Amino acid sequence: MPVFNRRLVPLALLGFCFLIVAAIGNNLRGKGNFAYVKVQAGSELTLTYLRQHRRGRAACIEAAESFAQLMTANCPVCRVTRLECLHELSNEQNALFSDDAVPYVTARLHDGVIVYQAADPKVALETKDVIVNTIGALIGVAIQRTLSR
Repeated sequence: MPVFNRRLVPLALLGFCFLIVAAIGNNLRGKGNFAYVKVQAGSELTLTYLRQHRRGRAACIEAAESFAQLMTANCPVCRVTRLECLHELSNEQNALFSDDAVPYVTARLHDGVIVYQAADPKVALETKDVIVNTIGALIGVAIQRTLSR
């Protein structure tokens, strides 16, 4: 009969628990409620919005609908072509959340990503640059107004 060191038993149990949690986490990676919205802007440009996992389907749907409403309210040539909550991400979609290079023009957000796609990559890049610069300018104006009060 083997002799166990009493100090090793708690460490072994802790290690076992860690392995179970790691296995569960690895299995759940890329699964959940990911807001996914595809917007066609005119005939040249497609924007795809993919947001990190939302807790609960209702929160996911709300996030997707909010983005879709924002786009259609501020872009007269935009129309939503797809709006859903994805349960699982493809390898290509998972790559958008990683630090890996992707073959698309992207704008990474703190909790998601917007992909800009066009037949002419220059159109996609210029559109992203204009949007990012406009947002930056609006933030700067808001900060100045707040500080000048």
